[in-house]
Amino acid sequence: MLATLCLFNRIRLAIAIIKAASDFVKDTWAVFLVPPMAILVLVAFYIYWGITSVYLASCGDTSQIKSTPFGTFSYDEDLQRLLIYHLFGLLWFNAFVIAGVQFIIASATCLWYFSQGTGQGASGTVRKSVWRLFRYHLGSIAFGSLILAIVQLIRIILAYFQYQAKKL
Repeated sequence: MLATLCLFNRIRLAIAIIKAASDFVKDTWAVFLVPPMAILVLVAFYIYWGITSVYLASCGDTSQIKSTPFGTFSYDEDLQRLLIYHLFGLLWFNAFVIAGVQFIIASATCLWYFSQGTGQGASGTVRKSVWRLFRYHLGSIAFGSLILAIVQLIRIILAYFQYQAKKL
């Protein structure tokens, strides 16, 4: 009871935030179309990336393991670099699409919130947010996703080195 009395202002703030969020969802239902569209784009890219990966992986020189029906691939340095660049492209595009979706939703929320009481309403906030993304913020999102992709690639390389060290 004492904790409830002490946290009364924070509880009221949380209730106000939930009310604002529900009003936003009620007024801008188109925001629910953004994540499924991003999923479609990512699935199409993953299919392309997977097919290209299979082609790249099969470009190596084959050698059969003695007395087994299995074989291995050996890659020259250029092909190894190309496989790493290919993985980096996946990480970068994935981070770029996720950041774009986050920007569109955040921008639509800001446009909706600051248009209240002006008589403009919430019409077209998602469309305006997509326009703002491609017109003004594409470079920032690309740079931020580049930084994320570099960090993720470094983590993958370090995990590979750790795996190789444990194998020894």
